[in-house]
Amino acid sequence: MFFYNADTRLAASGKLDAAGSYTHLRDLGQFGDWKQIVTLGCGTLFFYNGETGKAAWGKLDAAGGYTHIADLPTGQPGKGWQVVPVGHGQLFFYNRSTRAGRTGVIDAAGTYATQKDYPAGHFETWEQIVPLDNGLLFFYNDNNDGSPAQARSGCVDWLGNYTDLHIFPNGHFGHWWAMQALAGNWLFFHNQGTRGGATGKLDADTGLHTPVKFLSQVGEWYKIVPVGGGYQLFLYRAGPPTAAASGRIDLSGDLKRIEFGSSFGKWSIIVG
Repeated sequence: MFFYNADTRLAASGKLDAAGSYTHLRDLGQFGDWKQIVTLGCGTLFFYNGETGKAAWGKLDAAGGYTHIADLPTGQPGKGWQVVPVGHGQLFFYNRSTRAGRTGVIDAAGTYATQKDYPAGHFETWEQIVPLDNGLLFFYNDNNDGSPAQARSGCVDWLGNYTDLHIFPNGHFGHWWAMQALAGNWLFFHNQGTRGGATGKLDADTGLHTPVKFLSQVGEWYKIVPVGGGYQLFLYRAGPPTAAASGRIDLSGDLKRIEFGSSFGKWSIIVG
């Protein structure tokens, strides 16, 4: 796991074991000015600042050490994007203001290449885009004006082509503040205000959603982070006081939680 504080630019690493216990690994010193950090899998991290357009990537090893690999050339991928990893070094970029999109890929040598560009207005307005397995994407808009939430599913293939899969009827999903993807195309939904949650699954071929379980007592968490590409979650609240916990989704869709208390620092971005 990678922790980053946007105010101090300090970072640290840690890990969750199979039982959900947390171990701090290293304090990693100061990093650049980053607004988004996402995982590309296998310890690989992609850093991006949408205001400047700067991007870079590097790797965490098993001991929590960080190795910087490359800074991307100026203009790649450009300014104003929301970055969504879709697996195998691929990235989906979305601009909420223009509703444009782009797909790109980073190879093993650290070279970035744009695959496909989608013009302004190609996509609808989405607040959250969640990547699942094998390029499957879940788009969600809470509609904070009280109107029914909107959602759809789509996918990105290995060539960077985007395809719509399913448009859900308005109101099919409730009002959720955050959602995360777990292995097997599971989705975890959380509402910080009600402290409730839910689990469900998307079909890999059709993008259809199957609700699994409503969870009434998830807790008040500001960040919920999937860890290790499996069914574990890291739950975090900045405080005061800070608090953290681990959770695991079982086969019935229920969440089993281990509380860690208030021994964590303040982190702006946490990547599993």
